[in-house]
Amino acid sequence: MYKVNIKKQIYPLIHLISLFFSFLISELYFFSAKGVDFPRYKVYLEYFQGDVSQTTQNQGLLYYYSNYLMMLVKQSSLTSLNNELFLNTSIQTTNILFYLCGVMGLFKLLKIYGYNSEGIYISLSVLHFIPKVIEMRVLMKPEITAFAFLPWIIISCEKYFYNKEKKYLILATLPLSLLLTSKPSIAGMVGLFLLIKFYNKINLSLIKESGMILLLLLILCFGLGFENYSANEVHIFDTLNEEGGYLDNTASISFLFKINQEELYNSPEFGHHNNSLLGITFLDTFGDYYKVNLKSEDSYFTYYQRNPFSNFKDSNGFNYGKFSRNYLELTFALVFYIAIFLAFKRNKEIALFVVSPLIGLFVLLLNAYGVIGKNFDPLTGDTMKTSYYAFFIAISCIFLLCELNKKFEILGKFFSIILILIFLFLLGFPKSDYKVINSNLNEKVIISSLCRPTSLILDEVKGSDCSNVVKLTCEYNLLSINPKNIFEANVPYGYTILYRDDSPGGEIIPNEKVKEFINEGGYSLEPILKKYEKKYLDSQNPILLQNEGLIVESTEIKECIQYISQGYEPINDISFHIKTFPFLNVVVGFLSLFSFFVINRSINKK
Repeated sequence: MYKVNIKKQIYPLIHLISLFFSFLISELYFFSAKGVDFPRYKVYLEYFQGDVSQTTQNQGLLYYYSNYLMMLVKQSSLTSLNNELFLNTSIQTTNILFYLCGVMGLFKLLKIYGYNSEGIYISLSVLHFIPKVIEMRVLMKPEITAFAFLPWIIISCEKYFYNKEKKYLILATLPLSLLLTSKPSIAGMVGLFLLIKFYNKINLSLIKESGMILLLLLILCFGLGFENYSANEVHIFDTLNEEGGYLDNTASISFLFKINQEELYNSPEFGHHNNSLLGITFLDTFGDYYKVNLKSEDSYFTYYQRNPFSNFKDSNGFNYGKFSRNYLELTFALVFYIAIFLAFKRNKEIALFVVSPLIGLFVLLLNAYGVIGKNFDPLTGDTMKTSYYAFFIAISCIFLLCELNKKFEILGKFFSIILILIFLFLLGFPKSDYKVINSNLNEKVIISSLCRPTSLILDEVKGSDCSNVVKLTCEYNLLSINPKNIFEANVPYGYTILYRDDSPGGEIIPNEKVKEFINEGGYSLEPILKKYEKKYLDSQNPILLQNEGLIVESTEIKECIQYISQGYEPINDISFHIKTFPFLNVVVGFLSLFSFFVINRSINKK
């Protein structure tokens, strides 16, 4: 009996450890405030703070308001210097809560489809490390809400059609209304998925029977849409580009079928497959084709990557080893889509779940070809980013993994371990030098929601540091803001770096102007500050402190510590206060959480 209990507990424990470490590496190695589209969507945070009167965007308010509330909760860790680190931990903490909601929903959904708990926990442990899933968790984008809500919506609809109890359909309308008003692509993908999933159960009598519930859904969507429009001044189905203007392009027919075969070998990277839907999809499903997220230079994932294949060359002298990660991403994508096809043919019960990424792809194609609006950039093809349907990739992967662990119990466990190691490799591990990166992580750890458990792993951080105001303010590492700071400045040929007191980081000057700058005065060829000294407070980056309304600037660590001992506290230039409250979005959001609780309890009773 004792052994049985241990066995029952080991897999949930493995799952929790996997979740913890995947969250840890994403929070420490990524900068959500430098993520793609953050400059565009931060206007929602400014709107809730009252800095702008409208967002000029076309998305729902609930997700962004959730991020703003998390910032209110964590605002005590914000100083005048750590804005980007603060945004990073706030966004990722918000996202992990949505993610946990989705994980619990997936667990219940998988149980309904006959998978055992052991196989589900193992499969979820792998899911947490899939690059596209991590990408979904680190970006301030609402796709994470689709991952969180869709499993519960499916469960509720399944229970309605099985039990014919209208309460389940009512419960489904709450989160569904939020998804249908959150983002055009999410609305299209989720709507089409549910239509395909339950089309054979929809008839005239059902529509008559559930007419009032459908009316409720329409009322909720209209109300949420109106509230969103009041904030955005833009309709949800208006298509906007990065600058807020309107796109007016469609994809060519060749884009759909073209494969740059030779360049998939010679150049499996961004810029060489922009004209190929298949090239983009294969290289982006388990990678970051556009190098704007996990492969961005604004991420620690990119730096100090150890590549044991870096010197592999073919008979022509081509160094294909440098693309080992790209080839692996491509291979995994091919295997993934082949597995989708095979699972679709062999198991009709889960077929729609495993092919769901193709639904996402189809909706994006409708967009690309102008069927539901012209929204395509022919230069980059980035309308087809797999991040737009990352929640479908996650759902498909978890069903495929559960099938693997169901059919091959022992082999499935071994293969799951291998998969986690491969995904870590794709993320940029192992590193050739952890010490350099870790030296800039302390500041992220200190304000992390998981600071204390993380301090047990990292030697550089102690548990007492998690609430240490001196560490947070006076000993703040300025270099931790930007991953690029782990390297010395890259000075191009024909240029020289000059230093002076008001530019301790240096200025890169054309060689022909060096004498002019030195003669101007103040400039030196020698650094004013050593790299270690650049890490801390200086005249260009003082810390702001206040005590009973008196505000001071401190430019030295000792001075800062003295101020702290006198009762001064760190302040920032952001004043958090709720000026705008999306009432209906919040109410429907809370009711949705309550509906998940009700659904879960009804499942547990059986």
